[in-house]
Amino acid sequence: MALNRDKQKEFYWYTKAAEQGYPNAQYNLALMYDKGDGVKQNKSLAKKYYQLACEGHHKKACSKLKQLTE
Repeated sequence: MALNRDKQKEFYWYTKAAEQGYPNAQYNLALMYDKGDGVKQNKSLAKKYYQLACEGHHKKACSKLKQLTE
């Protein structure tokens, strides 16, 4: 149960930071959506946040985005 609360906190703070335009947070939020880690899996939202992080020059996000669009 503590793990679930920790994931909820992660999701909350990553979302807040992602909305402020932080590429690392956008990437981490995308990973959560991509894997269904702490949230319901949603490839569409994963792609959205990978795209935003990639636009912020996050190299891993660009790579993940390329994998999703192939």
